[in-house]
Order: sequence, then C-alpha cells, then structure tokens
Amino acid sequence: MDYKLFKELVKAETERSAGSGSRTVFGFNSDDAENISVNIVKSGKIYTSVVDMRFIYEFYLRSGCSIQKIADCLADFVCSASGSDCLDMVAGGIFDDILDLSRVSDKIFIALMNRELNREELCDLPSVPFLDMEATFFISLQAGTNMEDVIRVTNDIITRWEVDEDELFEIGLQNLRDQYNFMIRDMGEVIDFMVFAERDELNFQEKFTENTGIFNSNCADHDINMYPVFDRTMKNGSAVMLLPEVLSGFSDMIGGNLIILPSSVNEVILVKDTGEEDYEEYKRIVRNVNKIVRKPEILSYSVYKYNKGDSGVQIAA
Repeated sequence: MDYKLFKELVKAETERSAGSGSRTVFGFNSDDAENISVNIVKSGKIYTSVVDMRFIYEFYLRSGCSIQKIADCLADFVCSASGSDCLDMVAGGIFDDILDLSRVSDKIFIALMNRELNREELCDLPSVPFLDMEATFFISLQAGTNMEDVIRVTNDIITRWEVDEDELFEIGLQNLRDQYNFMIRDMGEVIDFMVFAERDELNFQEKFTENTGIFNSNCADHDINMYPVFDRTMKNGSAVMLLPEVLSGFSDMIGGNLIILPSSVNEVILVKDTGEEDYEEYKRIVRNVNKIVRKPEILSYSVYKYNKGDSGVQIAA
C-alpha cells in the first residue's frame, strides 16, 4: 500500500471512529507531506493536532498494526487531552513511548517463530536463536491481556533503543517470568470444555480461563497422557518452552520428564516421558497437526524434551 492510499484509508477510518456526525480533515500541502494537521469536527467543536503521518505510515508497514487500530487511536488522541486510555498512542502518545525503552521495558515479551518458514520476515525483526526456532519480541499495549493489542519490535525500533538482541531477550524473558499467565491443562478437560462451551453457546476462552492457576490439581489424575499449554490470550502458549522453572514444576506434579509437541505458536502439548517413547510417531503427529495449522502459526516440525534438572528444553527428534 502506498502512502497516499494509506492516508485516505486512515482518514476514512478516523472519521468513522470519531462517531456519527463528525468530520475529519487532514491538512497538508502535498501527497508526500510528513507533518499533517488532523482536524476533527464533532458536536460543534473542533479538535486539532499535528502528527507525523509519514512516521505512522512506516510504523504501519513494519508493525502489522491494523489501520482500524491506528485510526481509533488517532481519533482518541486528537479528541482527548489525555489521549487514549486503551492504547495512549499516536504522535505524542505511544509512538513516543515506543521510542523510549524505559517507558515500555515492562511491556516487552517474547514470541517463538519458525525460522525456516519466516526467513524473509525475520530480516526486519531482531531475534535470538532458540533451538531450531527464533525468539522474536513484541510490545503488549495492555500487558499480558490481549495479544491483538501488540506491536512487533522491529530492527528500526531496536536501533532507536540502542540495545542489542541479547539484552532484549533478557528483558523479555524476565517479563515472561514476572507477568505472563500460562495454563497447563489435561487434554480430557480441554475436550470437555470445548463440548460444554459449544453446547451452552459460551465463550470457550472466557470460560476456560476462569481458573487462574497454572496447573490444575487434577492434571495427574487422568488417563489421557497429554497436557496442552496455553497463555490466557490463547495466542502465545509456546513461549512456555523458554521457562524451565514452569516445566520443572509440572514435571514434579506428574512425576516424570516431559516430551513437548509443538502444535502451533499458540500452544504446545506436554506428554509424560515413560522411557518407551516412539519419537518417529511423535514427529508424524506433529507433521499431521501442521497440515491443518495456518502457515504463520506453524512453530516447528521437531519434537522436544525437558528432563528434570536440565537447564532448558532440548531437541529430541
């Protein structure tokens, strides 16, 4: 999308976001203008602010943030002296925050990504190798609550922060430890919840995440020897592979080492290691699962293991 079309779409969406009866006017001298006066006429009042639209455009291209989200936040920023409560962004809001590492350091988290399938995208993203995957970074605008309200950390952003990937990895890892909410559940329980939610027309995610504990006390009491791991957004559960302390705690609970099957970037499945594992069969399971997973969500084709007392996860096959 070129810059001219981007401005037109943002203008239309900003007018929609500002509400019925409002009118949005972008003031600029040329199609290539950077600083643009954004004027919103609403309820007999005129709200005005000047924003660096060229920077917002470049941010849009690199971050994956939607035009609707940008427009919503632009309307909030212009119409409110305090900016948007939900994102506190645009121009003097989140764009300034993003460029100041000290303001967002507690909102930086890690997301694992398939290295081979995302080589082109990884050219624009700072990352740290993790086994046969890549650890990438995102800023959670509402920390730990909604993976849709996130901004990917790009090479441009990390350059402005003047930190390297290893420093960023340590920041993100500590935030995962301190703030992230993982859930490890019995596969039988997950199936029951899905059936229950569909039958009673309930929101599966909302109902399933009511229990705030990491482990369910009945995880070790079921015959189904598989335990999916989610985060509370149901979007980044695979990041648990970065936390041996969580895996160690679950290993203690079920009384054995762990096999880890990567079902997607959103979740992994833990299996109790009986010592008689057929890793080729596990790899077949992973391949079959990846056939029905959207390509951007494929995490890996490998099988992993965690042995109690190890410092981290290893590739098993």
